[in-house]
Amino acid sequence: MTDHGSDVNASAGQRSRRALGVSAAAALAAVAAVAAVILTVTGTRNRESADRLPVESATASPASSAASTATPWRYSPHLRPCEVFAVAPLEGLFGTADPRRSATDRPLKGCVVGFGTHGAANLLVEVDDHADAQFRGLKEVAAEEGSLSQVPSGCQESYAYVDGLLGPRLACLDGNLYLTVGWTDDMLSADPGGGDDQAVMKALGRAAQETLHNLRRT
Repeated sequence: MTDHGSDVNASAGQRSRRALGVSAAAALAAVAAVAAVILTVTGTRNRESADRLPVESATASPASSAASTATPWRYSPHLRPCEVFAVAPLEGLFGTADPRRSATDRPLKGCVVGFGTHGAANLLVEVDDHADAQFRGLKEVAAEEGSLSQVPSGCQESYAYVDGLLGPRLACLDGNLYLTVGWTDDMLSADPGGGDDQAVMKALGRAAQETLHNLRRT
């Protein structure tokens, strides 16, 4: 049975993203600045909360201790995102990616890869010993905007969602690495991408997995 309400909401969400009248590159620059602030605030609040926990609450149970014996991967902060960003999974949906890649260094390291008039794929990475606090803090923020989905990603933990401004995104926690990959339609194009958000999120999961593989080889 078709859920007409979901179709209407999805269409409305796509129209609202296109109606903003800003380019994908400008939108990504804006979200990078906002994300940096949120990362700082949520990470600090989570650390302060953890510092106030009583000793007995902070003590891990035998079961959780056993589950945490595996050593998480530690990534180097000296990253070059454009050299490792894997976009092949998105090419199956939007065609061949543009050969030129745009790197961002401040406030977050990242990379933007264009797909002609369809839109752009984007990667933001943060290496930090409090990556888990950042991941969970931003997860709460994303959950307030809409439902979270689970797609295979190869990450220690991950979730996918549709950002009201930027479109489909996947957030990934892996050891000391917080990473997001996303797709943003070209809002100024006469023929914007308008892909199926669920299909895009699955492709983002594969992109995250391949990007992690590349990062571990550097």
